[in-house]
Amino acid sequence: MQRPRWTAIFRSRPAVLHAIEALYANAGERAFLEADIAFEPVNPGSTRVDADFLRDGIPAPGLTVRVLHNTEAGDLKADPSRQQASDACVAAIHQILSEGRQGRALLRDMPVQPGDIAVLVRSHKEATRIQQALGAVGIPAVAAGKQSLYATPEAHDLRLLLLALLQPADEGRLRAALSTVLLGEDAEAIDALEREGDAQRSFQVRLLEWRERWQRGGPFAVITDLCAEHAERLLGLLDGERRLTNYLQLGELLQQAAGQTLGMHGLLDWLQVQMAHADQNDEQQLLRLESDARRVQIITLHKSKGLEYPLVFLPFVGIGGGAPNTEANCTVYANGRRELHWKLDKDDSWSAASTRSAQEQEAEDARLLYVGLTRAEHALWIAAGDLAGLAKTRLAPMLSSMAALHDHPDIAVIEGPVETRPAQLAFEREGELPPVRALTRRVPHDCGCTASPSWRMPMRATTPMPPRPKCRPPRPTNRPAWTSPWTPSNRPWPATRSTRVSWAAASAMCCTMRWRTPISRCGAAGRPGSRHPARKPRSCVFRCARKAMPRKIWTMAWPC
Repeated sequence: MQRPRWTAIFRSRPAVLHAIEALYANAGERAFLEADIAFEPVNPGSTRVDADFLRDGIPAPGLTVRVLHNTEAGDLKADPSRQQASDACVAAIHQILSEGRQGRALLRDMPVQPGDIAVLVRSHKEATRIQQALGAVGIPAVAAGKQSLYATPEAHDLRLLLLALLQPADEGRLRAALSTVLLGEDAEAIDALEREGDAQRSFQVRLLEWRERWQRGGPFAVITDLCAEHAERLLGLLDGERRLTNYLQLGELLQQAAGQTLGMHGLLDWLQVQMAHADQNDEQQLLRLESDARRVQIITLHKSKGLEYPLVFLPFVGIGGGAPNTEANCTVYANGRRELHWKLDKDDSWSAASTRSAQEQEAEDARLLYVGLTRAEHALWIAAGDLAGLAKTRLAPMLSSMAALHDHPDIAVIEGPVETRPAQLAFEREGELPPVRALTRRVPHDCGCTASPSWRMPMRATTPMPPRPKCRPPRPTNRPAWTSPWTPSNRPWPATRSTRVSWAAASAMCCTMRWRTPISRCGAAGRPGSRHPARKPRSCVFRCARKAMPRKIWTMAWPC
């Protein structure tokens, strides 16, 4: 039974569909390198029209091919090719965002925003390169690459910090921790520690404070405090948000591991083991997105499957790998199953298997290229020209007839030298900031203060709080002489020199007894029955003098 075929695509504008059809027409029937996979033209749907994306009042082309040339003879090397492709991509994004702010680039009658743009790459290294290039000109971008969290420089910084916390007196560990991006001390300040003993002692005291905070609240408490203290400096870096996100994510993982390890030494061993066995395929170790609001999306081709973006840029699909195959084994599909071949000797079997593996990899690249080309809703941008290894990529057959692309009405071919770095894009505030919340103070309901309730503030105070009055009135200086109301025959206590009485008995006796010279072991200089703030019940000793039992010690329990 033959499966039904798609007759219309509702994702993209008609100009984008026609441009992609022209590319695969140039590539021919072997575009996917497999006989059972072929490109089939489709009709545009009814949800997208060419007028959805306007530049200077006219529909924008569906595909833009940026042709880069080498000023010298031959193709560019790998690094210059990536650099020129990155610069050209950044210049194009900067231009379209500038036109959007001027009202010249509109997506469905709305100015183009950074969140409408996606840059598709093949590796995390390419994602980092394009993110730094965009950040250098003030364009916010977020990268969603595939990298282990424990392989980042932030994990190394936290390891150095933990080493310094274990030995605060070690000068070498202290200087190593201060040199990290998290603490951010420059070389001049670290060198001055050799001559300024007070500065070194102040840093060591801070290490002791952080160590105590770590032991009481865990690693996440220390990391969040440091991130809040240095947030202004970290956010000023090109990848400041990425670093802060990594620090906080590592803090959460360290906090979880702290409940399963033995102290700070065990936590250090756990972190070092995780760094030694960092695995980018482990979902628990993947980087967390720092933000995705109104930012250029940088995502790998593998992760972009099934997604769609208004404007798509492919700066690196025209750059080939070119690295020789040095693997000792390869896996190929043969005889209806997957077969693993080992390189024991340069025989015909290994040559055939390695050749078959290279062909399968090229077929995979062709399918990934198709995924990247079909993610665009309104426009597509590709870098081509004298790039390294372009002839070995699956993009080369599509660009074999540049004359046909020049004549196509939905394709714009731009040639010329690489644009210089554009000016910094002006910062655009994302709405108004919320009002600052007023400072509040919660008054315990069991304070026990006898002062007037006028000083008690509400849950949300709008005015400064006055100083808290003293709960205990001052002790009188001229106290009358004490006389005992009881005789040895009617006294309510046992005839012993010292005893412990209950709170009820003490409350009953304090109404008639006059106390003098109270001595409190817990530091409360008050009398039984005074309205002292409620604390933990403790035992206080009071020395009393009376005629019936002079200078006897009574021990009673009352909350002080």
